This record gives sequence, C-alpha cells and structure tokens, in this order.
Amino acid sequence: MSSGIVHRKASLILSVGFLLGGILSFDINYIQYIFGALLGVIITPDWDVDSGFIMDKTIRKNLGKRIEILWDGFLYWYRRSLKHGSPLSHFPVISTFGRIIYIFFWIIILPHIAIKVIFSPNWDLTNVLSIYWYNILFFWRILLGLCASDLIHWVLDISTTEHLPKKKKTIPNKKEESKI
Repeated sequence: MSSGIVHRKASLILSVGFLLGGILSFDINYIQYIFGALLGVIITPDWDVDSGFIMDKTIRKNLGKRIEILWDGFLYWYRRSLKHGSPLSHFPVISTFGRIIYIFFWIIILPHIAIKVIFSPNWDLTNVLSIYWYNILFFWRILLGLCASDLIHWVLDISTTEHLPKKKKTIPNKKEESKI
C-alpha cells in the first residue's frame, strides 16, 4: 500500500486540480470541492490503521500529546471494527459515507441522546437529527471532493506492488535437480 505521505500529496494535488478547474470555469462552487479534497487528508480511509496514520504524527507534533490521545480515543471503535484495507474502510463512496456516519454518530447523535436523557427537553430527536443530516447533504460538493480523494487513495493502494499479481517462484523438484 502507498504511504500516508503519498496519500496526503495526492489529496493536495487533487485540491489544486479543483482550484484550477474553478479558476478556468469561473465557478465559486469549486471551493467546496477543494475543501472536500483537503478533508481527505484528515478524514482518510487509513483511520483503520491500528498504529495510527500520518495525521496522528502531525497532531502530536503541532497540537500535542493530549489532543492525540483524544483523537485516538475518537477512532478507537473505528479501528477495532474494521480490518485495514477492507472494502468498508477503503472502497470509495462506501467508506466515505461510513466515516461520515461514524463522525455523525459520535459528534451529533450521541450528545443529543445524552441531552435528551439527562435534561428531558421537549423536542423531537428525529427532527433535530434530520436537520443536521440535511445540512450535511446540502454541501454535496464537499462530499464529492472527499469521495474523489478517497478514490485516488484507493487507486494508489491497489496499484502498488503488493496488490499486483505475484509471480510464482518455481521450485525445481528432485528429478530436475538430478539432471542438472
């Protein structure tokens, strides 16, 4: 598989491509594609790596060990539930929405359920959560940029030598060795 540095560079190059497309087409909406491609550096298919991924080192270096511990805690169940490189964690679109749902669960759903249980507010939880989900889908260009970043990640992973068909080494049997 390609390294995290290669994946980060690919997402950055993709965002530059979106920038050029936006400039050439005079379309301000390309900013959302750019943002989605840049999110691909953080919301990456490599969240499933148990030993951490390149973003973990960046967090530690720039934000400190405590933030890295919080980040690792956030990703704990994701890393435990998916094998690295599995289709659920790496296949484009499927893995993208899986990570978005994971984020949505921990950052939106769980806190709202806790508020509902603890404080018993008189509001419909499904309506509140649907408003959040609508706002996420409203920015579909960001999601598309993130999907494009995941697609490049997947292509880089499957095009490395580890995934290409391996040549079988022929081991001469004893009869062939005696002829030599």
